[in-house]
Amino acid sequence: MLVRGAGGAARGVHVLAVTAWALVGSTGWNALLTAPGGLRERGAFEPTLEGLAPMPLARLLRAAAAGAFPAAAASPGWWRRPERFVFGPTEQEPSREARAEGRVLQPAS
Repeated sequence: MLVRGAGGAARGVHVLAVTAWALVGSTGWNALLTAPGGLRERGAFEPTLEGLAPMPLARLLRAAAAGAFPAAAASPGWWRRPERFVFGPTEQEPSREARAEGRVLQPAS
């Protein structure tokens, strides 16, 4: 996305800004903020007792701000890669028990 935004600017698209999400990390997004606690994900900086410690993403952001994009930044994000799927597609209907226990998504009515 970072490369796309900068690439758009290079093609004359009016890009006002490209920003990094959650610079100091985030907690609870694994449950979409619907449950207490949750997993902590690091951001570009990690808060420590001494201050903010730069993580690898901070180096990428600095390089991008200077106009240098690492090759990895040009590859598709994980959400576009085939290996994002843990299980293959299935044609099998969920069991009655799974439906009764609410372990399947129901179509909106």
